Amino acid sequence: MKLKYPIEVDGKTIDSLTFRRARAKDMLVLADHMAALTDIDPTKPEKAMSKGAIEATIAIVGTLSDIGEEAAGLLDFVDLIAASGEATASLGEVEGSDGEAQTGE
Repeated sequence: MKLKYPIEVDGKTIDSLTFRRARAKDMLVLADHMAALTDIDPTKPEKAMSKGAIEATIAIVGTLSDIGEEAAGLLDFVDLIAASGEATASLGEVEGSDGEAQTGE
């Protein structure tokens, strides 16, 4: 995804992010943040803006884009929110799943 507001990390400009599927070791990093992510209620914006939710968003974006949490923390909030949707989608479902986790059916 193209960033609206590129960042500079270690003298290099990052103007786009590419997300990959999570590896098992990524899930060890993200596991501590999953409760905050699943606790977000779209009808209660104050929960989406909690410190835990923002930390979780930075962790998932930084981990699955391979820029790291420190660099993800430098992203403009508009880019962070857009990236979080793509990063979350890249988690996908386990192969062979019947799709229930995504569709509820």
